Amino acid sequence: MKDFIVYDDTGKILRSGKCHEAVFAAQARKGEFVIEGVADDAECYVCTKMQVVKKRQQPLHFNKVALRSARNRLLANSDWTQLPDVPLSRKCKRAFEEYRQDLRDLPQIYGVDADIDEVSFPTPPEFEFKKKKKDKDDD
Repeated sequence: MKDFIVYDDTGKILRSGKCHEAVFAAQARKGEFVIEGVADDAECYVCTKMQVVKKRQQPLHFNKVALRSARNRLLANSDWTQLPDVPLSRKCKRAFEEYRQDLRDLPQIYGVDADIDEVSFPTPPEFEFKKKKKDKDDD
């Protein structure tokens, strides 16, 4: 039997346990990574050098990875607001453009020593949809 730790691209431990050596690599699903070892899922992270470290001992460069990952999720969640046929008002689309630029600027603002818990993420704008044009038959 082999001890394993499965983690994601931010270093967060997703699960750990024991498995037969023949199925060790199969413990990681798409977008996940597996290393041999034992860790407390709630107290540890796996850093990019495949070492298990306590959250308080987390290397500074690793925080930037977590920041970019969180920022990328927020950008992906607002991608649809920039499509040409989205029924958002022009004012709302512009507000989302600014919000998305603020998200892109976060890594430069906070730098490599950012603590993800201390980052002030921008607030997304309120949705404002285009007003429907009144049909002639509605008179």
